[in-house]
Amino acid sequence: MAAKTAVPNELVDHLLDFIMVLSDTLRRVGHAYEVSADLNAQELLVLLTLSTNGLMMVKDITERIPGVSPSTLTRILDRLEANGMVARTLNPMDRRSFRVKLTERGAKTVGAYQAQLESLAVSMLEPLSPAERMMLSELHATMAASIGQASVRRAS
Repeated sequence: MAAKTAVPNELVDHLLDFIMVLSDTLRRVGHAYEVSADLNAQELLVLLTLSTNGLMMVKDITERIPGVSPSTLTRILDRLEANGMVARTLNPMDRRSFRVKLTERGAKTVGAYQAQLESLAVSMLEPLSPAERMMLSELHATMAASIGQASVRRAS
């Protein structure tokens, strides 16, 4: 195993600046999309969670989204269902619980949001040379592994 070396404060500062700029940019893109799609942040998060996981039990959604209580999730699902973005059905194995899935409209909403994120990514990658893009990809994989995160790829 390679010995760890001290990381210069200047590099830490540059990485923190990049994280803050990226976080702010993602927040602004997300907010602009939420306004254009007439969604709030929690509703968009529920749609993204369903898009990633497919058909889910209501209790499983609350476990996946920190800070969303079952009663809050019920209100979110009521609104999303009224807008045709999700469908709830009784669980045939336990008729006291519901399963939730994206509708076609919900899937299109998620796809439009992901297209905006992809456009942002392309605009950030375009100024880089092919070698810089490859280096960025390799650095991402190393850094994601160092914090215990798998690389997340959007479903095609």
